[in-house]
Amino acid sequence: MAGLLFTTSGDRFTATHAKKGAKHYRYYGTTTDQPTRLPAREVEQVVILGVMAFLRDEEKILSLVQDRKAARVVEVLALAKAAAGRIEQANASVREAVQDVRIGDVGLTIKLRKELLELEEDISFSIPAQLKRCGMAMRLVVKPQGRAEQLADQKLVALVAKGQDWFKRLASGRASSPKEIAAQESCSPAYATRLIWLAFLAPDIVEKIGGGGGSSRRS
Repeated sequence: MAGLLFTTSGDRFTATHAKKGAKHYRYYGTTTDQPTRLPAREVEQVVILGVMAFLRDEEKILSLVQDRKAARVVEVLALAKAAAGRIEQANASVREAVQDVRIGDVGLTIKLRKELLELEEDISFSIPAQLKRCGMAMRLVVKPQGRAEQLADQKLVALVAKGQDWFKRLASGRASSPKEIAAQESCSPAYATRLIWLAFLAPDIVEKIGGGGGSSRRS
């Protein structure tokens, strides 16, 4: 997502990395007077899952359609569903959907490419979140929202559960690689890899996906 992430004041986040022993860690950071460094995988998953959930929310998509003729409504809903599916299956880069992401103290504002749904107006939505310092880096803690927003997206819940199950297969030796899992599940290796990474989502993000209303704090 390098090149897509900015602060609310317009400063660009650039991709950086660090190494600790044999492990490599990716970050997105700024070089402003008050530098911010965010775990890359965490930011990417929040954006990807947020975009997929938005595109599958028919009420939100309908609010974007000015021409309420039945054929046009059906067309836009189909475009949104198809775009979400391509992102989920890793058959399309998130760049196909996202124009830019603004990250601030109170959350993210994601602007989608209007060509994605063949609309004339810009498409944007927000994900409430809070930046919290964790060692040398900051964490992006997604905030619980109102009751309607907390209703679980069963599709995303199922994806997270599947990712956790597939990671357990690797950890237990029941599968030797994402490629082997892909063969078992009749999907692409890229899709298997993306889902396995969901097993490493922070607990507060998993809670948000599941519609939980508990505190996002973890000891």
